[in-house]
Amino acid sequence: MLKDEQIIIRVPGELKAEFQHAAEVADRSAAQILREFMRDFVAKNHARAVLDTARPSAEDRKAAVNFGRASVALEGLTVSSVAEAQQERWVRGEISMEECIAGIKQAHQGA
Repeated sequence: MLKDEQIIIRVPGELKAEFQHAAEVADRSAAQILREFMRDFVAKNHARAVLDTARPSAEDRKAAVNFGRASVALEGLTVSSVAEAQQERWVRGEISMEECIAGIKQAHQGA
């Protein structure tokens, strides 16, 4: 990889000294370690971006809820008002799917 760019950053002197010492102890250059940190950061943020694009839209969440409710109705059952409220919060994006399920389970544990 061609190294043709520079990044100039300001850090406290003590932090710089501690970082350089830690790099020496690890028998690596500070630049090698910083490039590794940068690669890891880019990879993690790329993974986060992929997950964000994989999240269903409000329209898709509503369709999923309607499908589930229809399936429950075909079994001759009904969805509780608590479950409906949690599902609507999920559709609006107020809570995650995990939070939706946990809220429904918690409300129905005593039932």
